[in-house]
Amino acid sequence: MTFDFINPARRTAPSDRAVNPTVTPFHIVGFVPDDFDVPLTHVCDGERLEPLSAALASEDHAAISASVKRIRHLFGSHNDWPPATLSDAENRADIARHERAFAARQGFTFSLLGRTTGDYRGCFYIKRIKSRLDVDHRKRVFDAQAFLWLSESCYSVARDAEAARNLQDWLASAWPFRRVAWPGRDIASLDWQCAETDAEAAEGLARQAAGIASPSVHAERSQKCR
Repeated sequence: MTFDFINPARRTAPSDRAVNPTVTPFHIVGFVPDDFDVPLTHVCDGERLEPLSAALASEDHAAISASVKRIRHLFGSHNDWPPATLSDAENRADIARHERAFAARQGFTFSLLGRTTGDYRGCFYIKRIKSRLDVDHRKRVFDAQAFLWLSESCYSVARDAEAARNLQDWLASAWPFRRVAWPGRDIASLDWQCAETDAEAAEGLARQAAGIASPSVHAERSQKCR
């Protein structure tokens, strides 16, 4: 299931959402409110986050190159990142783009590091839901989307799941989003793509997030998009 994060000070009351989980989210100009102080670090257990920057380019490139087969299509089946051979220059250009987005408060990419060792362990992305369509039904029911990958040197299924849970808790407690989607993790990539153009599929994802509809019900609705 998806994870439904509610900030009562900025969003529809949970009681209202329980009646209508697909109520249109509060629209945030600039992705996050102007008065929101974006967290620049987060520490949990043996790991810490800091914004991805050029200072970490070499470590980031090495981690991606070692993990490329497992993290391919992290952002969806339509997205081939990372390519089989990612050059240092290409990766630095990607990092510069992430830095610009962070500075403009349009997207937030963090490096995951060892808390005391500083070893590079992966990346965490908080992204806007982008679409070429005038009407993207996913935007009615989700405020943001999140992605996580761990480097090959520290990856295990259990560790990946634990890191995701820690980050979900952080999003719930420290960020202003009402509902965050995790495509490819808690939402199948094809279901996420389907919901872009299918209002019923998008509402199914929202109801699934609210615990009102089971994943099997939503999967049945989205079969027509496959």
